[in-house]
Amino acid sequence: MNLFLKEEVFCAYLENEYPGYNFELGHSVISINIINFNPVMSCVYISDNLVAAARYQRHLKVFTDKLIFKKEQLLKTECIAKGSRGQILIHTKEKLENGSNLMLTLNVSTLTGTKWHKNNLKNIISKYSQ
Repeated sequence: MNLFLKEEVFCAYLENEYPGYNFELGHSVISINIINFNPVMSCVYISDNLVAAARYQRHLKVFTDKLIFKKEQLLKTECIAKGSRGQILIHTKEKLENGSNLMLTLNVSTLTGTKWHKNNLKNIISKYSQ
């Protein structure tokens, strides 16, 4: 699956949406989750200082539904590797209506057809695996 998505494009999008933050190459991955039986592709930027994400509309080549969590909003990041697939769990301090903390679950794969994703995923898994 060649997505023709460049990490530079995603980082430039984040810098435009969140002025004052520097989004360096090497911290982004592609996540594909199934929501209501439909695959949803997102790009996620993960560093010790923040997590930012946006849904990627592949056919339109645009990002939508952006979000950011700053360091003070984050509890921890963990990775669970399962062969060629895995999950990145982002635990936040943000509270849901039921009182529990918001957690983002990102499904990731080493089979994604972009070299930058594979390299970044390897580094992120190494850094945040338990």
